[in-house]
Amino acid sequence: MTAEEAIAAFGGSSERKPIEPTRFNDGDFVAWSERYRRLEPYTLQRFTPIPKLLNEVRSASTTLLNDGELVFVVPSTGKYIIRLVAFINTANAAMDYKYATNFTGTATSVTSFRRHVEAGLSAAPGTENVLAGTAQISSTAVTHSTAFGVGRVEIEIVMDVTVVGTWSFQWAQNTSDLGSITCLAGSLLEWMKLS
Repeated sequence: MTAEEAIAAFGGSSERKPIEPTRFNDGDFVAWSERYRRLEPYTLQRFTPIPKLLNEVRSASTTLLNDGELVFVVPSTGKYIIRLVAFINTANAAMDYKYATNFTGTATSVTSFRRHVEAGLSAAPGTENVLAGTAQISSTAVTHSTAFGVGRVEIEIVMDVTVVGTWSFQWAQNTSDLGSITCLAGSLLEWMKLS
């Protein structure tokens, strides 16, 4: 049964017992409305996922560039939460990596939580920071002199958007090297409007 069918079947009867918000086969939710004494559509705020489907490779450049997939256009003004987990693979210990976030619109009350782990370390030392202000995360180098392999970046940002624009994750080699640096498929960006 779909949510529409449930509303059609039970919507007019005031004798029905209230139900908790219920998810139906079509993914929609319905709940009992005391105001209207019937089942009504129930809006559930959900994160919009943007998975990275393909590996993206760069070499011989320390210029931070937007990722080709970990990007989205903020659709309207308001408060947003953005979460990201990115997996960065370095080909050797000489290059290391760096990252940043970018927003082409205007946002106030930006609060960021970020955590990163150096590539290839089994003990996984890393850095964790909480930042508040009006700016996105600036260029952040993640370095280790002997390790290479997969590193991890986790970001959570809450921002109040006053002028819409495009939000993106940026990454690059920290030291220019002919070896490849790769942002791996399976990395994930997700966002949700809070108000």
